[in-house]
Amino acid sequence: CSLNPHMDRLSFSVVWVITPQAEVVRTWFGRSVIRSCCKLAYETAQEALMGRFDNIDPAEMIDVSDGHSASEVVADIKHLHSLASILRKNRF
Repeated sequence: CSLNPHMDRLSFSVVWVITPQAEVVRTWFGRSVIRSCCKLAYETAQEALMGRFDNIDPAEMIDVSDGHSASEVVADIKHLHSLASILRKNRF
């Protein structure tokens, strides 16, 4: 699937409302339209997790649009990674 920025994409989504401790409070499944604010390679997301953008402006490496900033994208990547880590730990 290609998630190019500025393009609406039809999808089937799972939306979770979760606590900061990654406890699922509510789940919704349904058809949706998604629009990405940037296109990230797996390597770029991994670099964000490893702190590569901590000392440089992430906008130099991440092209973001639609009213978002590269710093917000990096913060979201780190936040989602921490939630995924908790969910993964709770699975096993």
